Formats: sequence, structure tokens, C-alpha cells
Amino acid sequence: MFSEKKLIKLAKQKQKTIVLPEAGYSDRIVEAGYILNKKEIAKVVLLGDESSLVLRYKDKLKGLTIINPKTSALFDELLKILLEKRKNKGLDQ
Repeated sequence: MFSEKKLIKLAKQKQKTIVLPEAGYSDRIVEAGYILNKKEIAKVVLLGDESSLVLRYKDKLKGLTIINPKTSALFDELLKILLEKRKNKGLDQ
């Protein structure tokens, strides 16, 4: 059984990237990203409108990457991947 301390230590060693969607709609999402970044548990990417997030959370965004899914150059590629992964669940544009 893993303890919380062991999991955090393992996550710090691996330094994975975590993408947190709906950052513009939830204070809890931004707070989670802030904590993960501050404790250096993972690299954090927030999905949301950057200008809106900066106005609301400017002190908590240092070190976080923000991607606006509506204007990102990755939109078409990510949509294609999402549709492929979810086609068995009935998602089709």
C-alpha cells in the first residue's frame, strides 16, 4: 500500500505533466494546479482563457502553462485524438 508521502515522492521523481481542464470555471482546479506546482509534484497545464485566469488568479499562476483551447494551434490535432479515443463512447463531433 502506498502512503501519500510515497506517492508524492514518486511523482516528484517522474516529473510528469498534468493537464487540468475547465480551469476557467473552477477555483478548485486552479488551486490544485497551484499546489502541484508549488510542491513541485508535477508540471501543470491549465486549459482556459488566459486573460480571464490572469485577472482572477494572477498570484497563483506563476510557473503554470495556460493553453486556451479555443485559440490554440493544437486544437485540430487534439480534437482528432479526443474523437478517436472516445468514438466507442459515442462521441462524434
